[in-house]
Amino acid sequence: MEMKHIKKNIFSVENYYKQAARIGLNAKEICLSGRGRPIIELQMGSGDIKLLVIARLHGNEPAPTQAVLDFFKEYTNNLDGIVKINGIFMANPDGAALYEKKWKKQPEALGKNNFEEARLNAKGVDLNRDWLNLNEQETQCLQNYIISLRPNIVIDLHEFYWDEDFPPKYPTDVDDGFLATMTDCPFYLVDKGVSAFAEKLMYDISDKLSDEFHWKTKLRHFIGDKHDTYENPAYLGIYLALRGIPKLLVETWGVGCSDLLYKKRVTYHKKAIEYSIAFIKQNKKLLNNISNNKKRITFHLAADKSENNKRFILLLKKHKFDFTLESEEVHVNCLSVEEGFVKTVYYLTINQEN
Repeated sequence: MEMKHIKKNIFSVENYYKQAARIGLNAKEICLSGRGRPIIELQMGSGDIKLLVIARLHGNEPAPTQAVLDFFKEYTNNLDGIVKINGIFMANPDGAALYEKKWKKQPEALGKNNFEEARLNAKGVDLNRDWLNLNEQETQCLQNYIISLRPNIVIDLHEFYWDEDFPPKYPTDVDDGFLATMTDCPFYLVDKGVSAFAEKLMYDISDKLSDEFHWKTKLRHFIGDKHDTYENPAYLGIYLALRGIPKLLVETWGVGCSDLLYKKRVTYHKKAIEYSIAFIKQNKKLLNNISNNKKRITFHLAADKSENNKRFILLLKKHKFDFTLESEEVHVNCLSVEEGFVKTVYYLTINQEN
């Protein structure tokens, strides 16, 4: 059982950057964090289908960072000119640096060592709650990058903690084994082609990882059942889905776990990337069901809600939509797969109490 702590600093931010540098020309800085740390993109392949992997939006979730780095160092299968892979191994480097600092002082696998402050960026903001407002430097950077890249699929890698007892029992324990969870795109107003592709991907990856790791896997554990109500796209996963990009959220227990089962946690996330590539290569025709047609949508601006109207217009600008104002109407030009996002933003802003 992998229970003893590894003596070396396995969560070194400096070492993450050194690993990325050794990958060579495929590593590129896309922007800086609030405290001036680079956010790095890794690239592999040259296919028309673009797979983006994002890790470490939360600084206290370390395994996905190493998983992305290991994938780019070790993946040897032929991409067959079908898939191009882009990876962000550390989306919140300031949080990761704080995690490293705190872990060195308290390396035990305990619930109290979840280092909640390290989950956030340097300003104390949860970057996975900022995708609607885009107030933070890191989310602004990543949103610019995503809109420019326009990936066909996104794998969003996270870890989570169990709020009852720590550490979790070893996976051989029937009642409380090590847990993983996955969420596709079961959100209101998401394009049907987007949700269908993400759902098939989720079931395929879940089956393969469950067979290989024998960890309990709960699907849509943090979302619940499908329901017809507006979802707040402040979360990256909801944001991507409503912007017409299929995504899969993959999470394992890991927050507060220190190096407990660390190598397995890393491998789990790395395998999720590899199995996603295999699925894409075998099911690329399913992406044809996702339309790239353009659409014009008209929204009415209520005369008695001027502040709400201003906020709606501001968010359209922030999210880089082309629109025109005409008297009490806004005409928005977007891809048809993004219609749900624009309607959601309109609903949330116009119905917001000032």
